[in-house]
Amino acid sequence: RGGFAGMFSKQKGKQREDSGESWRVTACGEDKVACYQEKSGDVCCLDLKASECCWVELPEGSEIERVSASGRDDLFATLVDGTVVRIQEKGSKTKMEVRNVPELMKGMQVLSSEHPPAHLSHDPSCRLLAGDEMAYATSLGSSLVGDDLYVTPREEGSKEGMISLTCFSGKLMAVARKNDGDGKHFIEVIDTEDHSMRTIDLNADVGAPLEMHFVDDEHVAILTSDNKVQILEVGPGLEDELVRFREMLGLPSRAVPDGEGMRSLTQGPELRDGTEGESWRPPALDDPKFGEWDEKNEAHVGGSNWAGGTGGSNTAGLGGRGGPYRLDRGHKVHQVSDAAKAEVSEEQQRIAREMAEKAFQDKLKEIEMGEGEFAMYDGLVSPIRGDIAALRQGLGSVEARKAERGWLKRQSFGELDDNKLVDGVTGEKFVYKRRGVPDEATTHMKHPKRVRFVFDCSGSMYRFNGQDGRLDRSLEAAALVMEAFAGHEHRFDYSIVGHSGDSPAIPLVNFGEHPKTEADRMKVLRMMVAHTQFTRSGDHTLESIAQAKVDVADGADNADEYIVIAISDANLRRYGLTPDMLKRVVEGKKKGSTVDVRTYAIMIASLGTEADEIKSSLASKAFVCKDTGLLPKVIRDILSKIGE
Repeated sequence: RGGFAGMFSKQKGKQREDSGESWRVTACGEDKVACYQEKSGDVCCLDLKASECCWVELPEGSEIERVSASGRDDLFATLVDGTVVRIQEKGSKTKMEVRNVPELMKGMQVLSSEHPPAHLSHDPSCRLLAGDEMAYATSLGSSLVGDDLYVTPREEGSKEGMISLTCFSGKLMAVARKNDGDGKHFIEVIDTEDHSMRTIDLNADVGAPLEMHFVDDEHVAILTSDNKVQILEVGPGLEDELVRFREMLGLPSRAVPDGEGMRSLTQGPELRDGTEGESWRPPALDDPKFGEWDEKNEAHVGGSNWAGGTGGSNTAGLGGRGGPYRLDRGHKVHQVSDAAKAEVSEEQQRIAREMAEKAFQDKLKEIEMGEGEFAMYDGLVSPIRGDIAALRQGLGSVEARKAERGWLKRQSFGELDDNKLVDGVTGEKFVYKRRGVPDEATTHMKHPKRVRFVFDCSGSMYRFNGQDGRLDRSLEAAALVMEAFAGHEHRFDYSIVGHSGDSPAIPLVNFGEHPKTEADRMKVLRMMVAHTQFTRSGDHTLESIAQAKVDVADGADNADEYIVIAISDANLRRYGLTPDMLKRVVEGKKKGSTVDVRTYAIMIASLGTEADEIKSSLASKAFVCKDTGLLPKVIRDILSKIGE
């Protein structure tokens, strides 16, 4: 350290203060570097080709957090107070520009303009940025934030602390970070074209990452503080290898396990003039309308004209505000802020609600028509035929848990059996009988098990289906239940209800009225989709489960057992609900009731870690199942453990 610090401690006889912090080096091209100490106020620009050293003094009181380069003569010094100082060298002159940046850009680091995102490479003014609070940002224009700056925030509660930044060919970007909680290091690999991100934890046995560079488009090299180099595979080919590996082990390959693979990033807000305004500045609010239908199905963002657009105003679509109902045409969703949503007047909400109700009634009439239902249903069910067979087989092995007590004969203790008196005289030991449950009594059901399935039909199922396929999985789960339970009605009397922002109990299949044909089952599935599309925002998960427990117990005199299975997307926190509140409903019992209703929750999707938190709270009463292929085993295990 002393030798390195000594190289830059003096210039033209002037003694420079040593901040006592580590020296850091930032490359500014092939033959130039910028050297600085953290919390100091000076930057040394070293031209290796010309053997020249130039010191730049930042404004008085400046404390440097990090320095990044956007080119050979374009530096950005991020200060501890969040201010950014841009340093431009033009010949013998040095120009400094001090900018106050939004809080969202705290800890900002600028990537070299030599590697702009490929889809924006036509704009020479484009830069790529990353920071403590944002996944990445795209800056267009001659100044840093004076022109267009599109920022994608990181997830709320994400790990923080940026260390190093690199990029390859404008497609993949890697950001090394440190978890403030446990001190472990990890990197985020961001695809700036597909707008997705993968998190990779680094080996805890090696030191902290100091520098990081792409070797090629598949691998990144990381230099650590203990003089080791880690080579990580981070390219898109990793996804295909994972699928092949899972298939080799005989595991389902339809879905990537939780925590693996690229996850979609929400398109971020636009910031101008260094301030955080409304995210997308959606168009002015007006009366809700359906919007024009685009036959080409092109993406429309932030407008108020097209049906199926995102992030706009007044029309049917996703991520916007003031529209009559949700409409997904398969495009990436751009979300307006909650503040922008709050501007929708009560009158506009009333009109939107009336339009949604009319569209819902029209959809119900369309469902009754049933045109092409069989082909649609077969297309949904075909991929899960194996799962249906597995659950059907599992249902056949579920035994009764209620059994009548009777006389157990040939016992070694109890009352003397009159029919065994002679045997007792001859020395036989097993001449007694006693009251108990015969072993064979558990193999036959005198009454069917009474089961209610509670499905989430809220708007979040439709809204986030394009992100993680949660509605598709819910429909597959419902089809799985109806198909597998067919033929077992004498052993399982089941019903299906949904819940949404409109109602805690939407009847889909009643007890004793099970769908007989594919068309009947398809009608149930289409009803589920219709409710998710046209329902108002809100959540009735707790009320729905509580009502299901009351309804299922109504058959108290003619059921072997009483079971409630709730299948949801674990989106409770948004509505102020907690895992403990769900636990009280699941484990609660109606006052004065003698019926024991066993209740379980299956989470088929999650926002962040909500599903895992619910699983931790409910223990054996909850399951996280993000692959439909795992549902048969989960449902079979639930039915098998009842009464144990």
